[in-house]
Amino acid sequence: MRNLVILFLLFLLTINLNAQIVNCGYNSNDFEQMMESTMMMVLTGKTEYDQKLLEAASNYWTVTPFDTISVGNLNSVIHDESRSFLLPILFSVTFDFDISKAGNEYTKLKSWISIINGGKKEIEKYSDNDAVAIAPISLYSDEAEFEHCAYRLEYVIKGLNDIIEIVKQKKLTGGPLKMPFKVMTQINKNKRAIRKKTLVINGDLKNVWGKEIISNDVFKKFYKYKYKIVSESEFSEILNSDSEEYLCLMPIFEVNKHTLIYETSSKKTIYYGWSMQGLTIKKKDIKKITEF
Repeated sequence: MRNLVILFLLFLLTINLNAQIVNCGYNSNDFEQMMESTMMMVLTGKTEYDQKLLEAASNYWTVTPFDTISVGNLNSVIHDESRSFLLPILFSVTFDFDISKAGNEYTKLKSWISIINGGKKEIEKYSDNDAVAIAPISLYSDEAEFEHCAYRLEYVIKGLNDIIEIVKQKKLTGGPLKMPFKVMTQINKNKRAIRKKTLVINGDLKNVWGKEIISNDVFKKFYKYKYKIVSESEFSEILNSDSEEYLCLMPIFEVNKHTLIYETSSKKTIYYGWSMQGLTIKKKDIKKITEF
């Protein structure tokens, strides 16, 4: 290990797996191993990130016992099948559909806070297919470095805990192409909260909004409930409050586009929208939020 928690793993794939949220059913070997393990919260050496991670784990992680480990000691225990690990990983995925021809190769980056099971000899042996559950990091907007997501880690940790609990309680089954969508369907049953609360939008993230979508005149055509567009500082203040009044819209871009809504009072993720590609939020993404 090179004292890095963000790992660059290069491998060849022929398909783009939709590995979002939870990637395996409750009765799979991977899920059962995770549920029987101690979750190791990996401390990265980034002070704010590590502090927020410990606070969030103490407050919201309930599905398994948990402990901590430093990233420098990760490879010494990664082989232990009685442990699972929660850590940020950047997967560099090379696609090549015709290896005999030059120029057909391209790379996509998958930026995730991942849960992986112990069992391999070293962390460098893991690929994106080994992720039991994930929460995306917005690599292509405001979270170019993993520690930039520290401010919302309580939502991330609670979100991962909640979706694992959903899979367990609902006994959801399926592989990595079906499970994420089954989980999203369960999460989105909570989105009726948008009818009674005010959706808060970070207007300073101008690069993530489709053409003119951020203006009040345009936005109100596609979102028919209460909302307000605020500065980044006000958005952060509301996100970190316990207000019963607000929801926060969280656009996240890595290899895929994620549109999340957080409920500030409960710290729950009450809506999860997903698209295979895109670096902006468009009117169709807003319309989907209000579809019941």
